[in-house]
Amino acid sequence: MFALLKNHYRTLFGIRKKRKVARHGPKPAVGTIIYRGSLQMSVNADMTKEQWLWLTLSGWRTLNFAKDRRRYTALPEDALSQLLQANPQEREARHAQLIRRN
Repeated sequence: MFALLKNHYRTLFGIRKKRKVARHGPKPAVGTIIYRGSLQMSVNADMTKEQWLWLTLSGWRTLNFAKDRRRYTALPEDALSQLLQANPQEREARHAQLIRRN
C-alpha cells in the first residue's frame, strides 16, 4: 500500500527521472533476456561479438535491476534467430520491421 502511494506522489510532483541507457556489457549467455526501450527479446542462440556489438549499437542491453516494475512487450521467440541468420544488409531491415511491429 505504501509503495502505491509513493508511486502516485512521485508522479504527482514530477520526481520521476528518465533512466539513462546502460553501458553495453559483455555478450549475454543463451537464456538471458535483452531489452530495448519497452521491448524485450530472449537470447535463444549463441552470437558472435560482432553481432552483440551491432545489437548494442542498436540500443539493446541486458538490465540488472533488482526491482524492475516496468512493463515490456516480448518479441517472438525466434526474433533474435532471424536477426542473427540474416546478412548484415538484410539485418537492418528486419530489425526495423521488428521494432515497428511492436
